[in-house]
Amino acid sequence: MRVRVTSPADTLTFHDMGFGQQGAGWLTDAGVTGWFGAVKPREEGVDIPQQDGCYMPARLTSAGRTVTVNGAVVARSSVEAAAWRDRINDLAGRRLTLTVEDASGERGAVCWLADDPEPSMWVRGDVFTFALVLYCPDPLKYGAETVFGPAGSGPLTVSNDGLAASWPRVRVDGRVSGLRLSCGDGVVEWRGDADGLDLDFRDMLPGAGAVSVNRPWRVPPGVSTVHVTVSQGARVSMMVRPAWR
Repeated sequence: MRVRVTSPADTLTFHDMGFGQQGAGWLTDAGVTGWFGAVKPREEGVDIPQQDGCYMPARLTSAGRTVTVNGAVVARSSVEAAAWRDRINDLAGRRLTLTVEDASGERGAVCWLADDPEPSMWVRGDVFTFALVLYCPDPLKYGAETVFGPAGSGPLTVSNDGLAASWPRVRVDGRVSGLRLSCGDGVVEWRGDADGLDLDFRDMLPGAGAVSVNRPWRVPPGVSTVHVTVSQGARVSMMVRPAWR
């Protein structure tokens, strides 16, 4: 297994191969916790008066995910160890990306450092342990993004190879004054005048123009057909990241 924590300034990589190589970061026996399971639902059952059991919640949702990376650095010298410690502490206050690569492939999540990593230096000064407590506001784990298209008006086939629904992104290349996307009960319409357009269904904040119909949808697992109507000459691409709980 390999774990990467990426910030705008640095990328730290940790392996689970033990303490054999100096000048590298390793996962300790405690490894990674909070990543491989599913986050419990926030809702609780409400007791049914005068009956056994409780009411089923109308919707089940999850809070964010807390992941702890328990690691160690085996440096070539105390100077190198101190530099590694500075790099770990520099993760604080930054938007981070956690990526875990194992038998399931490579999956990641956006996060931030939620607690003091508490680097604990060993007596000789060239080895220390730490714990990265990372909070992922979105509890899902995502694979690499796949681009479908570009295409003009007409049906566009997209797929989600994961097991959880995932918010897509849309990119329009070329001059565009109108865009309509629909899939099942979901409909998104945009109006404006722009040379290219980017629209993330997660926040529905276009780079130009305005959204006139705002019923975005998540791409479910499997194959879906999106019906596209766009200005003549413009080309639409939809980007989907497979997701897992």
